[in-house]
Amino acid sequence: MEEETKKLLEDAKNKENYVKDLETQVSNIPNLLKDEYEKGKKETTILLEKENKYSIDLLKKDYQNTIDRQNDKIESLKEELEKVNSLNVSLQEKVDKAYKELKELATKTVEANGGVKILGNNNQNESK
Repeated sequence: MEEETKKLLEDAKNKENYVKDLETQVSNIPNLLKDEYEKGKKETTILLEKENKYSIDLLKKDYQNTIDRQNDKIESLKEELEKVNSLNVSLQEKVDKAYKELKELATKTVEANGGVKILGNNNQNESK
């Protein structure tokens, strides 16, 4: 029995160190959790900042593309306006030329018929 007791005491001493190691590990769990929490928080913050930067860059590019499309549209409309103004000037010149030709034709017609008859003066002549 003595041998058995010695053996049990040795086992108990060996397990005592093991139990002390376990107690040390258990007492370190709050610090370990705190460290892991801070590590996770730091990694998540870095990841979210990258995603946020990516989103901001994407929005900036989209905004710039919208501005570029609007500027292209403005340029296109300016060109169209210049064409319309040019056409308007051309048509106005044609109208002026046609009016001048019509006036010359009317003048030649009156000259060819021998004078101008004034309408409405016939009534005044009859009353005299």
